Amino acid sequence: MQPHYEKVARLFNGADAVHPGIILLTRVDCALKINTKLCDKFSVGHYPMLFWGAPPKFVGGSWEPKQEKSDIHVIDDARTADR
Repeated sequence: MQPHYEKVARLFNGADAVHPGIILLTRVDCALKINTKLCDKFSVGHYPMLFWGAPPKFVGGSWEPKQEKSDIHVIDDARTADR
């Protein structure tokens, strides 16, 4: 999955971004201790996991899986190459 995430990130980030300044995408390895706090903040429970939302919503807030009207959405039923 890693090459696919990086390919999508290039579409959204940088000078050649399709939607500059609107969407940011990054890869975080939740198996590394340095990322534990970040992964806990967004309730990452399995890998890979993709969240969708405006950058300001990620900067200061956390995400609760049971929030009904959250501005951050988890994409949990997406298709992969394996299914």
